[in-house]
Amino acid sequence: MQNFSVSKSVLGSSIELSLTGDLDETELRDISDKCFEQMPRIEKIMSFHDETSELSMINRMAHESPVEISPEMSDVLGLGLRLSTLSDGYYDLTIGACLVENELLPKIFEGDRSQSTWRDLVLEGRKLTFNQPAAIDLGGMIKGYLVDVVANALGETVDYSVSLEGHQRTRPWAQKNVSIRVPDPDYFISLECPMEESAVATSAPCFHDGSNPIFCPYSREPVRASHSVSVFAESCMLADALTKVAFLAPLAKEIMREMKAVAIVIDDQGGITPFEDYTR
Repeated sequence: MQNFSVSKSVLGSSIELSLTGDLDETELRDISDKCFEQMPRIEKIMSFHDETSELSMINRMAHESPVEISPEMSDVLGLGLRLSTLSDGYYDLTIGACLVENELLPKIFEGDRSQSTWRDLVLEGRKLTFNQPAAIDLGGMIKGYLVDVVANALGETVDYSVSLEGHQRTRPWAQKNVSIRVPDPDYFISLECPMEESAVATSAPCFHDGSNPIFCPYSREPVRASHSVSVFAESCMLADALTKVAFLAPLAKEIMREMKAVAIVIDDQGGITPFEDYTR
């Protein structure tokens, strides 16, 4: 069995890929190159910072007339809107306007978008319309989505681990562990936790060094918490989005069960609590 590892830069982050297979190094390298081929196109679709991206085009134009969107954008928005429905808007894709107001994202649109909510987004197949000007931000799920894009392109011939800043997908995953950082901004201490599904994502306000992007859509205030939440799910995009649901939504436990996800809470002392047993 041969091992091969590589990392690539995407959307300002580094995505790491480790492959194991009954192939030579050249074949493993070719597989890794092929699975990363989609990254420039995904960046061009999903970037909030790029004024020429599909997302920026949507934010500029969808309130004026229906916009035809890519299959990739449709998949991401479809999950986001499902979670918005389940959480009664505590997960809200239109949080972009709030993040712009707090200078966590650049303002690349005209006018005030702060009055819009997820209910102003109308997605019908690959047609998207805003009922009023809005600013979608995909930061709550995009890292998990990128991990899934790479993993889904790998096929069945190799075992793999794909990771991106606390987001990971692994095959095979049963009886394996994942390293999860204790949410202390001053120390890099990790715990070995058993994988509960093929994908895991971790979020914590303290990891963002004064630029915490987890905002409540109703209060428009950032979440204050010293713990992290790690969610295990069948896709990394779902796990990523559910970490925000866990911090924000009163019905988060019910939503976890609905989405067949498992979550744990880690405090700043390294204590681990199943999310089902956690009390805010």
